[in-house]
Amino acid sequence: WPYCDGAHGRHNNEACDNVGPLVINNKKK
Repeated sequence: WPYCDGAHGRHNNEACDNVGPLVINNKKK
C-alpha cells in the first residue's frame, strides 16, 4: 500500500489524507 511520507508526491497526500498524518507522525518521531 502507498505510504504518505511525502516522497511519492501530492497524489499520495490526497489518497492517504486519512492515514497520512498517523504515518507521518510515526516516521517523523
